[in-house]
Amino acid sequence: EPKTTFKDGKLNGVKQCVPYVDIATRMLVVAADAGKPSLFMVDPKDSSIVKTALWSSSYEPQHHLEFKNTPAKKRNQNLFLFESKKLRSYFTCFARRL
Repeated sequence: EPKTTFKDGKLNGVKQCVPYVDIATRMLVVAADAGKPSLFMVDPKDSSIVKTALWSSSYEPQHHLEFKNTPAKKRNQNLFLFESKKLRSYFTCFARRL
């Protein structure tokens, strides 16, 4: 289950190793809504998002994001792919604060 949660139109939680936040116009974020994973659209320039730049071994620009009551819009009612307990995504990020 995602550690980022959605309630009353707002996201709260964190995401690690998010690429290209500085040039994105929108972000798709997986978050728990009533205990089930769902997709949400977020404006990456919203002032409620705390961004920390990370260093990655690929030199791709990445950030740690903290959502604090960030406005979000639900995008997909049937996110069946993330319902599977067998499905796991692993991301490797060698990060340090710049």
